[in-house]
Amino acid sequence: MQRSSSDSACRSEASERRLSMGARLTPAIIGRISDEQWRRQIVAALADLHPGVDCASAVMEWSAQPGTLAWEAFELLRSAARNSSAKLVLVTNATTRLRQDLEVLGLGLAFGAVVNFSELGHAKPDSTIFAAALAAVGCAASEALFVDDSLQNVEAALGLGIKAHRCQGIDGFGDFLADAGALPNAD
Repeated sequence: MQRSSSDSACRSEASERRLSMGARLTPAIIGRISDEQWRRQIVAALADLHPGVDCASAVMEWSAQPGTLAWEAFELLRSAARNSSAKLVLVTNATTRLRQDLEVLGLGLAFGAVVNFSELGHAKPDSTIFAAALAAVGCAASEALFVDDSLQNVEAALGLGIKAHRCQGIDGFGDFLADAGALPNAD
C-alpha cells in the first residue's frame, strides 16, 4: 500500500511527539546539557521507537549540515551595519555547537557579538537575553533593531522598547531596515 504525504506527515508528527523533541531540546538550548548529550538522547529515543534501525548513523547524517542561512536577509543586515556603523549581534536559541556551526557556514567573524542561550542559561523571550545582547555591544534598547521569525519574541523585544520586525521572508525586511534608518530609503 502506498502512503500519502499526509500520512507520512502524520507519522512524522506522531514520532516527534513520542520523542518529545521540544522537551529534549530545551535543556540543550539553555545549556543544561551539551549538544553531544542532546544528540545521544535523540539516538536513544529513536532506537526505542525503531528497534533494529541504525539510529546513530541517522542522527549523525542529520547533524552533518549545520543549517542554512537566509543569505539575502543576511546581506541586508550586513549592508545596514555598514551604512549605519551598527554592530550585528546574533541572538539565538542554539546548542553548544553554535560556534562550530558558524565557522562551517563561514560566519565565524560575521557578528559583533554572539548571544547564545546555551551559554546564558535562558532563552527568548526572556528579557535576560535582550539585556545580554544590548550589553554585548553597549547599546540602549531605543537604539537597537531586532529581527526574528517568532511573533512572541518580536513582541517581547517591542515590550522592552526595541524596534522589532517579524521576518517571515525577505518581503518587507528591507523596508523595516530603511524605516528604522539603518538603510537608505529606496524612494
